[in-house]
Amino acid sequence: MPELIYRTGDIVRYNERGELIYLARKDYQVKHLGHRIELGEIETAVSSVEGVELCCCLYDDEHQKIVLYLDKPLEKAYIKEKISQLLPEYMLPNKIECLDGFPLNANGKIDRAALKALLEKKETH
Repeated sequence: MPELIYRTGDIVRYNERGELIYLARKDYQVKHLGHRIELGEIETAVSSVEGVELCCCLYDDEHQKIVLYLDKPLEKAYIKEKISQLLPEYMLPNKIECLDGFPLNANGKIDRAALKALLEKKETH
């Protein structure tokens, strides 16, 4: 009898013993401090703050932190104050990084893979 597999949004693969091994999420949902968080919800809240043009949230799996990237220098305390009124505490970014623009992919969208590589590179130094 074939095994019933649900489309949960998890990306998995079979190992040599036929077991499913979790690799990542297809969407931007993460588990942080025991809560399932959609990173897009954080981005929506941050985007509503005056002065923010582009932002991107990533999850640093190694350090278990939510990292918020902004496309221009803004006062981090101001951003934290504004989004703390919009989001529960467990959804607040643990780290805010201001970049001079974002890397873009061929479609003109924020290149999350390039940002993730930047995050991992920064953590190794």
